[in-house]
Amino acid sequence: MTQFELFTRFKVDPVVTDHKTEAVRFGPVHFNTTNLKGKELDKAQTRASKQAGVILKVFQDHPHTSFSPWDVYYHLGQQYMITSVRRAITAITDAGYLVKGERKRSGPANEWGYVWKLKR
Repeated sequence: MTQFELFTRFKVDPVVTDHKTEAVRFGPVHFNTTNLKGKELDKAQTRASKQAGVILKVFQDHPHTSFSPWDVYYHLGQQYMITSVRRAITAITDAGYLVKGERKRSGPANEWGYVWKLKR
């Protein structure tokens, strides 16, 4: 089962580009705070869904490990903005795949943040 299939209870219409299904969007993964419309909104939703899938896979590949958003950010080679990592963790948690731990871990600016773990 792919990471995207884990979100099937949130499945919405596929994004169609040139009569091909490009990706399936799941919500609420993208929060449209910039009021995007049309193709730009579709691209942002698709990108956010893919990011959530990649981030969920980090937890699936390490089911007994707790990660802070910063841990995931560095684990993925800093390829996504930390705000995107946080957004994805929130969406995946809301979907019931992660649980927020009680422990906190220090981040790069010595701020303390919670850790998440794959729900068993």
